[in-house]
Amino acid sequence: MTNVQHEVEWPKVSIDLAKLRAGDGPECEVLRSLLNMIQGLRQDFNGRILTVRTEDLYTIACLFGITPEAMDRRLDELGVRAGALHVVV
Repeated sequence: MTNVQHEVEWPKVSIDLAKLRAGDGPECEVLRSLLNMIQGLRQDFNGRILTVRTEDLYTIACLFGITPEAMDRRLDELGVRAGALHVVV
């Protein structure tokens, strides 16, 4: 019997680290901490943008207690996605 895993491939998400540093509140603090850890593991300290891989998004969503889809939307709401406009209504 073979063990087949079915994974949904979620697109990579790019985070603007400057926007994240400027962000306010506990969610941004947790995200900063998690993304600092990811940067350290990858030794990726060279830019303003950090690309979050699918497995990273799943892990972050799990820590926030939400689905990856909801986490993806939350990143937009927080205004930390690279290239996204943050509009407050």
